[in-house]
Amino acid sequence: MAKGKEKSDKPSKMEVVKRILESNPKAKPDEIVQVAQSQYGTEISKRTAGVYRYLILNPKSRTAKPRARNGSVAAPAPKPAVSVGEGLDDLFRAAEKMGWSRLKTVVERITQAPY
Repeated sequence: MAKGKEKSDKPSKMEVVKRILESNPKAKPDEIVQVAQSQYGTEISKRTAGVYRYLILNPKSRTAKPRARNGSVAAPAPKPAVSVGEGLDDLFRAAEKMGWSRLKTVVERITQAPY
């Protein structure tokens, strides 16, 4: 027998909220919670009801980029290539802030790093 959820006769929470909103499109989360409990026997938190209501009434919001489930942050977009003149200006500014000896150490470590 396969692991996982077994099909039950109860509709999902999202389906319950859809049905409630079909009959009353202006229902607030408090009303959705009460109707779900009384008519469908499904307990839904007020927050969940509000989120489902928003997703159902605003279908365009579902097109947003999905977040990573493992909590990792997506890498930022690569920056455009810097010209030599701009790179040197950045190095001079860094040297003014951190000092020439520290900057030299940083540059040496960068040049020794494997590609």
